[in-house]
Amino acid sequence: MLPNLSPSKVANSSVNYEFVSHVAARFFKIMFRSNKKIRMIYSEHSSKNLQENELYILNFKFKNALWYEIKNQRTDKSEFIISKDESPENVEIVVQGFFRKKIFKMNLSQSDISKARESRTRFSY
Repeated sequence: MLPNLSPSKVANSSVNYEFVSHVAARFFKIMFRSNKKIRMIYSEHSSKNLQENELYILNFKFKNALWYEIKNQRTDKSEFIISKDESPENVEIVVQGFFRKKIFKMNLSQSDISKARESRTRFSY
């Protein structure tokens, strides 16, 4: 017997189809490259005051990255916003690539624009 599907059950899916489609497109693009190493192109942060809230805006771009994890949130965007109240001094950016994973640390305590530095690399199969 087929389950009874309603539009609310279909619309409230736990799968983020936009994220999955972006990752799949990047996967096939990286799959045919000879060099699949994850490499940082740029990373910077700035602080903004919006409605009495101080925010950090992280901008970064990596070569051969499928997705990023910051504060246990997965994203495929190259910009991430963190409130100053909940942000630690160092933010870890986990970059997931083609069967590779690199962890970068960005120091937010510096007043000027700072670059992320690579902390460790792990291969996963």
